[in-house]
Amino acid sequence: MLQNVDGRNVYVVDIDELPVNLLPIHDGGNRFLRPYADALDDAIRKGIVTKPGKYGIWLNFLRTRYEIFKIME
Repeated sequence: MLQNVDGRNVYVVDIDELPVNLLPIHDGGNRFLRPYADALDDAIRKGIVTKPGKYGIWLNFLRTRYEIFKIME
C-alpha cells in the first residue's frame, strides 16, 4: 500500500516470515507494483532486508534506484 512516511511516498510491505523464503518477489499481476517488487527482491537478495517486519520502499524513477526503510511502530 502506498503511504506518505516522513514526506516520502513509499510502498509499505509487512513481511511476516523470513524474507529469503519469499523469493522471488512478484507484482501479483499489477504492473504498477513491478518496480516495487523488483526493488524488494533485489534488497532481499543483497541482504538489505533479512528479517520479518514492516518496510517502506521508496523509488527514484529518474535515477533508477531505491531505498528501503524499516518502519518502527
